Amino acid sequence: MNPDRIVWADLRTNRIPDSHACLIPAHWRVEKAETPDYITYMIARLSPGLLVFEFDRPDIPSLTSLGHIRRRFAAIPLLMLTEYHSEALAVWALRNRVSDYLVVPVTQQELADSVAEAIATPGAGGANCPRGGNPIPNELRFHAVTCHKTAAAVMYVEAHYHEPIREETVAEVCGMSVSAFSRTFRKEQATTFREYLQDYRIRKACELLQHPGVNVTDAAFTVGFNDASYFAKRFKQAVGKTPRVFQQEKSRPMQNITRTAA
Repeated sequence: MNPDRIVWADLRTNRIPDSHACLIPAHWRVEKAETPDYITYMIARLSPGLLVFEFDRPDIPSLTSLGHIRRRFAAIPLLMLTEYHSEALAVWALRNRVSDYLVVPVTQQELADSVAEAIATPGAGGANCPRGGNPIPNELRFHAVTCHKTAAAVMYVEAHYHEPIREETVAEVCGMSVSAFSRTFRKEQATTFREYLQDYRIRKACELLQHPGVNVTDAAFTVGFNDASYFAKRFKQAVGKTPRVFQQEKSRPMQNITRTAA
């Protein structure tokens, strides 16, 4: 295993707030993944020293994915961060040999301490993960059925963010009128659909711009903006710096590593 590498599974329903991955100190390299298949691929490719699963409110598919990955990669320690907390969920995590169960928000120091302790004790509790007899808590089963009427909209954005997206189309996907969809989306996601879409595109642009060879204008068009000037304006509003400055700051650690190796 590579103790300086972390695979961070961001399985939050609402990914607009910054992930707690941004709190990880720079001497650990974090690779983020948002789907079970990609999480598995990254683990197999990187052989990380730690897995982190981040949730806002876990549901049946996301907890099932955690359980499957926990059994497949039992030797790798795993942290679970969750906004929703219950005693039943904590017990479920314990029975799945989760190294540490953290209720967010957490401080940078709390997270760093938990990461360091987990990496220092690889395989602790990972063996003999249960293959059955550890049902997902009932309150999460009910939540999956009754809440998140706009979950289909979130999934649609994740699949089509790079294309033109009309709110009417997404409302139809969710089986609602535009006005009902607008009200429901704002209630469930705490933002308007248009703001959510633009923030999601900005976040995807941030991922692209962490690579020094990516052109800023190309990144803008790749994530669905059709005006580079507007993209730069929205990016600075959301991130607090221009796309170019952001790219320079993110690529600097990699350049330093290259010079050190030389």
